[in-house]
Amino acid sequence: MKVFKYSVLLFFLAFVGCKENSPSPECILSESTLQGAWKITDLKHKENAQSNEVDIFATSTACKKDDIYVFNSNHTYQYNDLGLFCSPPDSYEGRWALSGGIITFDSTNSYTISAANCNSMKVIKTGSAVGEYLLVTFTKQ
Repeated sequence: MKVFKYSVLLFFLAFVGCKENSPSPECILSESTLQGAWKITDLKHKENAQSNEVDIFATSTACKKDDIYVFNSNHTYQYNDLGLFCSPPDSYEGRWALSGGIITFDSTNSYTISAANCNSMKVIKTGSAVGEYLLVTFTKQ
């Protein structure tokens, strides 16, 4: 019985001792950690509850896969057509807002953040059809 108690105690101490592996507060997505350059690295769409999820990113043109979003501290963003340029090049600017787990582009296009840290962010936008969604994964550059 003593061996069992000591095993539980050692396990507990080892578990508590691993705190340095926990995400640090500065790696929680916030307005300040969102700032910087991000690239879309995955894009999936489901048309409705009965349809299969489609990997849009896999079939996207190469000129779209290397583009970057830059989120600025003044709540503006730039979408930059970089690397392989699309024809015609497709760069634009807008405004972003982050509030309560929702990121909004240009005051009208809102996505719910489903997972995020300082290196990646998954956002989802539901559509008008039951089960319809667009799932976007951003990776910090």
